[in-house]
Amino acid sequence: MKKLVFILCVISSQFSVAQTLKATLGQPTQLPLRLFNQKSDKCNIDVTYPDGGSVQYDVSKPEYLINIPFTPNAEGLASFSWEGKFRMRGFASLFACEGAGKLNVYVAPTNEVKTQRWKELGSKVSESQKNCLSTALNKASIAFAWEGLDKEIPVDVNEPAVKDIRSLCEKYSDYALKQNISCKIGRLQSTCNEALQVTIEGVKKQITSGDIGEYISPKNKIEIIEVELDEAKVKRQQEQALVDEKNKKDQEEVKAKEARDFPYTLNVSCQLFGRNVATMQCFMRSEGGFNGKLEISNGSDYAMYTGIELAMAIRNQRLVDTREGIFVKLRENFDVAAQSSADDSKVTIKIIDNKTGKPVFTKSGTQFQPVVVRN
Repeated sequence: MKKLVFILCVISSQFSVAQTLKATLGQPTQLPLRLFNQKSDKCNIDVTYPDGGSVQYDVSKPEYLINIPFTPNAEGLASFSWEGKFRMRGFASLFACEGAGKLNVYVAPTNEVKTQRWKELGSKVSESQKNCLSTALNKASIAFAWEGLDKEIPVDVNEPAVKDIRSLCEKYSDYALKQNISCKIGRLQSTCNEALQVTIEGVKKQITSGDIGEYISPKNKIEIIEVELDEAKVKRQQEQALVDEKNKKDQEEVKAKEARDFPYTLNVSCQLFGRNVATMQCFMRSEGGFNGKLEISNGSDYAMYTGIELAMAIRNQRLVDTREGIFVKLRENFDVAAQSSADDSKVTIKIIDNKTGKPVFTKSGTQFQPVVVRN
């Protein structure tokens, strides 16, 4: 029968400090468990074994240390758990210890079994994968043995750190990078080749499949990327230039049409004691019960706003109120009338020529001085 070595992860305390021990499968070993922060001189715990059986133990000061006998009989993870439990024993009854915890035991193979597994792995993987593994394991200071038992005790091939390296070597060492594939750069199609890339502390670098082992590290990111061919890049850039030129002309046409359709801009603002305030404030119902109003005929469009209606239009973003007031694009023919709801608030109307950006009409009014402008 082959002997196996297990690694024992001990959680001691009231709740957790981990240790690592080793033992041999089939041979009795002692699992040390120390409790802390106990109130009684002596107390009782119940320990549940991996097979589901349980045993109770006395724990005494000053160390509050017990040794749990255990003979591992299988490779893999074995879990113990413990908790304080009251034990009835007449005058010798014991209170429950404080706390609870778990003990995780990882059963690993002996050196001979590890070496045999490395030999079997070496016979299955390709030479490029084997070279990748050897390079990466050496860089990570992980002992391995392809042929016989080396001076260093090898790590098991199924250890998490080894499995991570194996996974990357298997994925990339023999990967056939695709050539002349269709790829998308921005919104345009192009032609690319696949390439291997490693990112080291934010710096990207292209590598070959033979270099994989040199760069395998938890800190590095290895991935397959698409690299555009030079001739395809020139062609795409030419296409992009045509697209950009068309987009530019389209935008200019839109602006030109807008300039033709809306040659003016209306600016409505509200001043209180000489300072700009929210525009709708000039139109809200005053203490005297008077409602202001803003009336706009814009080509064939018409709208009339009281203070509440103006507030709702701003809230629903049909109109946008800025520090300079409300702006509305006007057609060639328009008619605007504005009347403030109170004599102490002043409404100002500006008509701006969109070609020059300069106002061609400016006038202010109050409750009894409405402003009207038409074209």
